[in-house]
Amino acid sequence: MVLGSFPLVIFILISSDKLQGQETTCKYPYKEVGASCYYFSSGKASWDEAYIYCLHKGGYLANLETFNEYIYLRSWLAALYNGRSYWIGGRNINREIQGGDWRWVRMLLGYFQFLVLILVSSYQTEGHETTCRYPYREVGTSCFYFSSDKASWDEAYIHCLHKGGYLANLETFNEYIFLRSWLAALNNGRSYWIGGRNINREIQGGDWRWVKNGTFSKMSYYAFGPGQPSGSKGTPENCLWLYPTYHYQFIDDICTYSVYYICEK
Repeated sequence: MVLGSFPLVIFILISSDKLQGQETTCKYPYKEVGASCYYFSSGKASWDEAYIYCLHKGGYLANLETFNEYIYLRSWLAALYNGRSYWIGGRNINREIQGGDWRWVRMLLGYFQFLVLILVSSYQTEGHETTCRYPYREVGTSCFYFSSDKASWDEAYIHCLHKGGYLANLETFNEYIFLRSWLAALNNGRSYWIGGRNINREIQGGDWRWVKNGTFSKMSYYAFGPGQPSGSKGTPENCLWLYPTYHYQFIDDICTYSVYYICEK
């Protein structure tokens, strides 16, 4: 579904069970709906922007994890009748599966659920001192170096080792969203190699891993752009970059191409 403009956002501050007659625990501007506390935005944003705004508010994009929660919220919105669309915290993590693999994204420990510490860059919490040393800069909870030179994937891999790091491994969805939003704000039109590599061309769509210090870890989510991955056994495209035309989604391409690269430490 494509909308002419970005939908509004739902933020959640608290989601907790309440006993009948219990005094509300929702603080202004959050509203109690069923057993949860919601903030209904008055401004519009993309999904990625909404995700980060929610982190800044100490919450998360609405996870309607139970049918009860969904029905309560749906009935409340129907009564409100304002004609607005709202982002919530559902995300498809694998477009290779027909119908997708849909997950609720929330800051907890577990598969595709992450503990978020907002520490750095423009997302710093007040009083926090950066732990990244020049030429690395802090974005989200990670330290990145953004190259000013171009290289093949193999060359970039070695350059990052020489800088005491490794080609960026965006192992969590939080890390990817923070970096993607930072690059979108930078708006320099550059593509960047990152540390993703296909290790098996025999498998349709590939077997994509993060490469770090010679070890390979399986990806827990996929953020490929339209028509990606597009490599094949006959036309191998085994390396991963972030492509600005596709809003810094993952693109697989020929590893010998020279583009900019991002190191992580």
